[in-house]
Amino acid sequence: MVRCAKCNAITEDSARFCGTCGAMVRRCAKCEAVLEPNARFCGSCGSAVGPTGTLAERVFAAIAAVRLFATRERPARIPAKAKRASPATVVSHWYKLIENLEASPREFYSSLETAIQRRQIPNAGTSRVDWREGGIFSALREYLRVARGRYVFDICGAPFGTGFFVSWWMAEPRSPWGPLALLILSIFTLGAVMGSFEAFGFFWGLLFIMIGLPILFWLFVKFMNKLQEGWDDALVAMPFLGRLYERIFRPQTYYRIDTTLMFQQAVHAAVLEVVDQMTSAKGIRALSELERKPILREFYRR
Repeated sequence: MVRCAKCNAITEDSARFCGTCGAMVRRCAKCEAVLEPNARFCGSCGSAVGPTGTLAERVFAAIAAVRLFATRERPARIPAKAKRASPATVVSHWYKLIENLEASPREFYSSLETAIQRRQIPNAGTSRVDWREGGIFSALREYLRVARGRYVFDICGAPFGTGFFVSWWMAEPRSPWGPLALLILSIFTLGAVMGSFEAFGFFWGLLFIMIGLPILFWLFVKFMNKLQEGWDDALVAMPFLGRLYERIFRPQTYYRIDTTLMFQQAVHAAVLEVVDQMTSAKGIRALSELERKPILREFYRR
């Protein structure tokens, strides 16, 4: 007779599940001997055994650990050196040369950061990135980046001739880690397939691979999406499988389009606010309504 590690009920020696609570009876994968609840080695053959608990319990324990890591208290952010920008797909663009305006790019960025923070855009953050002015050996130009989920604003302000030009590009950066994500996913899938056959046998292992693994992956993606939008950029950039993943887990919806347009409008309004302050202080003509409109590119074609 075997005692259930979960509910302490007595079960037959040959049982694979507890007849009272349904919990799986822990057995050695090598010799099928019954294991003690907290055993790390088999008492019959001496083989090392995995962690205690059913597969579902292990999954929920892992999710709890991820949630604890994601919600941990973070130290105050220290401004870092500007990062090198990566290629991106441009969604919309706006630019304006303001004649006879003298201004400092750093003061412009500082005022703009204040205007953006005042709008309290959900899940948005600012940083500095460097874009090359030309080829590989050309100088770097610093931009202010506003990021939210999968989209970013790269905003530039700089002197040009006798004036000062302001430009922003709204884009969707392309992750360079797509091939690595495909390799890691392939290794994980192969390990899960082999582990399923070893733990459950051929029939139940095949059933778990066809039904259980997709469900667990869906739950994982759903959980991570609640923590951080845009965490799966590398999965979308995977060769071959990236488009399928995006179609299933990240399709364009009315809500996504609406919130992206609100993000664009909020950042654009902050830029115009700072530009109006600069032109008003210098006694320069304010921008017209036509000059304030951004240029949409590929947003509605996606």
